[in-house]
Amino acid sequence: MVSPLAWGLGHATRCVPLIRCLLKRDCRVALVITQNQQALLQPLFGNAVQYIPFEQSNIHYRFSFGVSMLLQLPTFRRMMRDERRAVKKIVHELKPTLIISDNRYGFWSNEVPSVIVCHQVNLQIGVLSALGNALHRRLLKHFAEVWVPDFQQSPQLAGALAHPPPKALSVRFIGAPSRMHPAPLSKAVYDVLAILSGPEPERSKLERLVIQYANETGKKLALIRGTEKPLPTPIPEEMHVVHLAQPHEIETLVAQSRTVVCRSGYSSLCDLLAMQRKAVLVPTPGQGEQEYLATWFEERFGFRSCKQSHHALASALRLAENADSAWQPNIVEQTDALLESALTEFGI
Repeated sequence: MVSPLAWGLGHATRCVPLIRCLLKRDCRVALVITQNQQALLQPLFGNAVQYIPFEQSNIHYRFSFGVSMLLQLPTFRRMMRDERRAVKKIVHELKPTLIISDNRYGFWSNEVPSVIVCHQVNLQIGVLSALGNALHRRLLKHFAEVWVPDFQQSPQLAGALAHPPPKALSVRFIGAPSRMHPAPLSKAVYDVLAILSGPEPERSKLERLVIQYANETGKKLALIRGTEKPLPTPIPEEMHVVHLAQPHEIETLVAQSRTVVCRSGYSSLCDLLAMQRKAVLVPTPGQGEQEYLATWFEERFGFRSCKQSHHALASALRLAENADSAWQPNIVEQTDALLESALTEFGI
């Protein structure tokens, strides 16, 4: 039984290789997901898996992520209570042999081995880090193992978020799961490809900045919106728009684009690694994790990053025009082997 957090679509997309691995082992797989997640995953898996609807409100924020989480602890507790009720009901009906949660902290059972996929075992939230980590690790201890989507040695994609792992937790590194394949720059059709993701209202704010950039520069842009909501504003005639893209569509557009711009969400970064492409990273404002990762990837792997503003985005895209967009690490086989080993440890 697999259930990814429904904050954006990144948690669902990084479960794709794991689901494929389970199906390869002839497992019956139940996905406990939202309607939006099902719209993304069903074209990939069809009737090979069971879909169990699970809608749930999410944390919203106006300040930094850490402050917002503290202010909304009652909402967070209610979310986990909803998850606990859902798990109890589903375990009673399906009797699964393993529960895999991707950042759903209430999605575990005392009756069934449960693991959580989480790349943040060392929260980086400034002065609230000590308190936040103490609370966070109490939640993680409900799970038999924490599966960290990263490598124990090089390239250590998550930096201080995952290294070194806390000794109090049972941590297993599972590589960099991604549904993508290499997509090196081939015939350039677009100057810029913008891949949007993450929570509202910030997704829409970045979307408006991208459209403004296209209108003002005359550059040829492609836009993957990450939602089926109506467009907020008229777009240039030459802008190519995809609402919800499947992996092959993303790979094609990446290969046709000189520059990629996207969030510095961890799933997006793993996808870029799989596609062997760099990008201009625009962290979601207030999310310390994304701000840290944008800086980490800029300093260690040669990406560019900028704040979510018109001037900063235009400047970063201008600087990226003639930069090397290739990123060569090929770790797909290593990730597959680590996933296989993790499942074998639980008798799957």
